[in-house]
Amino acid sequence: MSEAVTDDRGLVQMVLEPSATSARWFVGLGAWGLLLAVLNILHLAHPTQRISWAGVLTMGELNKAFEPQTTASAFVASDAVFMALCGGALFLGLRSIAKEDGGVEQFLKSLLSNRTWKALSSTKDGATMTMAAWSLLVGLLFYLVWGLRYSGWFDPGVYSVSAILVAFGFGLRFYSIADEGRRQAATSERSMVAVGNSSFATLSRAEQKAARRAEAKAKALAKAEASKAVSAPALPAEEE
Repeated sequence: MSEAVTDDRGLVQMVLEPSATSARWFVGLGAWGLLLAVLNILHLAHPTQRISWAGVLTMGELNKAFEPQTTASAFVASDAVFMALCGGALFLGLRSIAKEDGGVEQFLKSLLSNRTWKALSSTKDGATMTMAAWSLLVGLLFYLVWGLRYSGWFDPGVYSVSAILVAFGFGLRFYSIADEGRRQAATSERSMVAVGNSSFATLSRAEQKAARRAEAKAKALAKAEASKAVSAPALPAEEE
């Protein structure tokens, strides 16, 4: 019983105090949901249909997912619930980001000025990062232009195109960052080896010979100790 309570508290803690990565997802999804909710009330989210969030979120169990705009109500309870959920996610994400260095202001600046967008016109961070940046840009522009031109902000067909491009861009971006980390670790290791070799090379011949003898002696002692440990008879158990 106590383990179940601990797990529940951990899940609640993760939602109320999201990590840096989760907080950014909260902000993105919350802001996007609020945008869709407002456009839906203004009959701009879909060219002919009004979205029922109760129907969408429950896969049609509570209501139809779409209703004709001519007969649908201007505002229903599911609109308020959906906006509250999205607003709550946005609030929790921004509150978590506000605790970081630079706070919300730095986060908003980083949305426009970061290494990903700089890679659009430069391959300084590698061709993979450039491909990631262009994939993200094309996916976002496709969704934005289609929504503005055809009022298709909630269209599975549009999502199937833009989501693939955006997901592909994020995947390439994460791969590029991970690969850069591996290269930096390898470079640091090679630098440490080079420094050790150069330090050894600065010693005189006598000092180098002494260092080699000390290393060989240490290895011999370690080998002898290991042999004793293997060949030593087991001690008899103590009698009570």
